[in-house]
Amino acid sequence: MKQTWKKVLGFRSGRPWKMLVASTWYILNLIILFFGLTTPTPIPASAYDQIIYRFSAVILVLWLLSPAFFLSDTTVRRYLPLFCKRRAGFTLLGMMIVFIFFTYLFASIENLHSVAYQNDFNSYIQAVYQNFIDAGSKSDYSFK
Repeated sequence: MKQTWKKVLGFRSGRPWKMLVASTWYILNLIILFFGLTTPTPIPASAYDQIIYRFSAVILVLWLLSPAFFLSDTTVRRYLPLFCKRRAGFTLLGMMIVFIFFTYLFASIENLHSVAYQNDFNSYIQAVYQNFIDAGSKSDYSFK
């Protein structure tokens, strides 16, 4: 088990500050996953839309954890074309492809919401934004 942790991104060098940063990152991702799966949708939604909402949270966490998966020293990395070479250019290109893939996946999943939910959510976001603008214009610190 101890040797397994030495392969994970952030724990490979054994430096305490890197391990602290990595541990914080992994714990933060667990917290995001927990709240993404337990927090209700910001607007009333059908069961279908709630499932899509939860699935989006899982996709987001996987996206955030993708560098740990693709850059750790595991046997999986040996079989990934751009990551097995261990050259900065190939690794960067691979991470860019992963980023584009997860961006597309997240947008596609969000597009599966019902039309009613999308309309209600857009109205909700516009109202929240307008309240933010109104609150800023009423503050004593506004620029004139």
